[in-house]
Amino acid sequence: RPCGVSLRGVRALHAAAVADDRLTEAAAAADWPLLDRLLRGLPGVGAWTSAETRLALGDADAVSVGDYHLPSVIGTALAGPRRGGRGAWTDADLLEVLAPFAPHRGRVIRLLESAAVRGLVPRPARRAPRAALSAHRYW
Repeated sequence: RPCGVSLRGVRALHAAAVADDRLTEAAAAADWPLLDRLLRGLPGVGAWTSAETRLALGDADAVSVGDYHLPSVIGTALAGPRRGGRGAWTDADLLEVLAPFAPHRGRVIRLLESAAVRGLVPRPARRAPRAALSAHRYW
């Protein structure tokens, strides 16, 4: 493969190219449930990729389920830090605290992420020291 794309990647790109018209029509019509089904039908596209794509295309209610940091950042900002041995924030907890904001959950997430970066809302406490950068970042 002279361009460095794996066979798996080629299959995914081919499937996206074949579904291009349907994807474009669903996005142009703002038919978010249809676009979600079409995106998830592509090889290698799951809930997170579908939600991020829909959010970028204008779906105000897209929630990136499966994101590593999102539940703790949003949960802490909206409900405060976890106490009493309840463990870490989960995707189910994220959906629960965002439920009152439907159909604007995606917008609320982006606003809270921006506010957390600027120190305007509480952030989850660090659980470990900052990890060292791996060598591959310098190649």
